[in-house]
Amino acid sequence: MVNEIGELGAGGALEDMNESATLKEDGADAALRQAVSETAQRIAAEARGQQQALNRRIVDEVKAQVRQLLPETLPSVLEGIKLSPRIVFPVSERGGNLSKADRQLVELLVHGKAMTSTGAGVGDEWVPTELAQDIVDKVRLASKVRAMFPTIDMPSDTYRIPKITADPTVYFVSQENTAVQAASNPSTAYMELDAKKIMCEVDFSGELTEDSVVPLVPTLKQNIANALAEAEEDVIVNGDTAATQNQNINRSANAYDVTRALVGLRRTVYDGAAAYKVDASGGLLAGMRSLRAAVGEYGVNPTKLVWIMSPKHYLAVLTDSSFLTMDKLGEKATVLTGQLGAIDGIPVIMSSKLRDCDGDGIVQTDPALNTKSQSVITYRPGVYVGYRRRVKIEMDRDVQKDMNLLVCSMRLALALAYGAGSLGYVRNV
Repeated sequence: MVNEIGELGAGGALEDMNESATLKEDGADAALRQAVSETAQRIAAEARGQQQALNRRIVDEVKAQVRQLLPETLPSVLEGIKLSPRIVFPVSERGGNLSKADRQLVELLVHGKAMTSTGAGVGDEWVPTELAQDIVDKVRLASKVRAMFPTIDMPSDTYRIPKITADPTVYFVSQENTAVQAASNPSTAYMELDAKKIMCEVDFSGELTEDSVVPLVPTLKQNIANALAEAEEDVIVNGDTAATQNQNINRSANAYDVTRALVGLRRTVYDGAAAYKVDASGGLLAGMRSLRAAVGEYGVNPTKLVWIMSPKHYLAVLTDSSFLTMDKLGEKATVLTGQLGAIDGIPVIMSSKLRDCDGDGIVQTDPALNTKSQSVITYRPGVYVGYRRRVKIEMDRDVQKDMNLLVCSMRLALALAYGAGSLGYVRNV
């Protein structure tokens, strides 16, 4: 019995020992597995960090090599294209997006027609308002000479403006109940504006409008505006309707020269009295002051006058102490558009249309004879520029030649309220 109990006790002890050993083995396995897992996670994290660093290095190396391979200007050009829901092209100083006027010009060039004002097929296709106004504004900014004078929108192609040429006479009355010595009325007359048309045509191939229309838009608009402004200034300054070449002050043999449209400032002076055509060979400034005296009452108020100077004359007066540049005029000075300075208080602008000429103010066909220059003084309130049509732009298409035709035109007139005595020029300098 005792032996049996002893055997049972010994067997239970053995079982307890085995169970304890098993528990120790399970604990060791769990610790091992945890250690392995932590080590694996640490190694993976380090690997990911190394991979990200490697990726950044690869990207930097690729960028560096691409910059070396591309032209220097290309990256800066590509920066102007912004990625958004659509590609926005840099077409103006604003750096992106087309204005409403620009879009209308694109429509004109791409589709070959404009909006119709009164119906299709009746020959009355007009450019949309925003585009026309945009170009009109640019023409106005570019027109230095035209900006000097009042303008009129003409209700008809020939428009007469009444004017008073002499005031009523005022008498002294010595006592009460005495009638005025005599009745008098103002003298009246009229000045006539007769509109003349000037035009230009710009042709574009189908390929150009397809491949370059967007970046072409701002350049095209400014080019049209510059051309119209230059032509307008040329007409105002140099206009001469004389058809015979040797009687034309520009000696133009081209019947379609823009200066043939109307009589301008130079021709008006040329047909006037000799007193208004001052020979300034003895000295430019002395001649200018002599001319101002010659125009009499119109030369009294310097703020109502303007000197339109040739480039040569402008450069000649720059060094004279009588000439005040813009920075010396002072804050309270009234500054005209395009004004470069003032001489004796008279605003000065420069016009490239006052070309070199001979001593009599004639632009000869032989350039060797054009060794002199001239400048015009004008009483500004006495010169009127009229418009029957400001700016009109039309579009047509020649399908046989795959060409788009852009035609620009205006109808303008010039009239002097006070005749040739209100302006003159210095010459032979």
